[in-house]
Amino acid sequence: MNVRTLAAALGIAAALVAAVASAQQQQANTVARLADVQGSVLVSQDDAMVAGANDQRLRIGQRIVTTAGARVVVRYDNGCDVELKENQRFTVRIGECPALLSDVTTVGPAPVAGVTSDTILGIAGAAGFGYAIYEFFQNKSVSSN
Repeated sequence: MNVRTLAAALGIAAALVAAVASAQQQQANTVARLADVQGSVLVSQDDAMVAGANDQRLRIGQRIVTTAGARVVVRYDNGCDVELKENQRFTVRIGECPALLSDVTTVGPAPVAGVTSDTILGIAGAAGFGYAIYEFFQNKSVSSN
């Protein structure tokens, strides 16, 4: 083996060792992973939110947000599973499982029982029509005959 081949082999080996060490360091700083990802699940990364994926490792302080129709489980290494349903948020932290489960919060307006978007649009349309009638007759003189 000549010197160039040996130097190239040593360079490749050093790069592989560095990559494995980096991956181990990143995994060592994590406490949980995403599981059963369904729909659009977002995970904070630096100053942005990125799409989450199954088996993605999670660090303390990362936020997980589910959108409409999405679900995910934050599976802690200690065995605690925190389930998020649609439109929920959770921040990864260390704690007892019951405390972690209570940290899941719902985002967006809470639905009102029996009220649909069609009901809201109907009410808004009726209110708009009523206001238009008011404006039309506001300055009209009314005869007493």
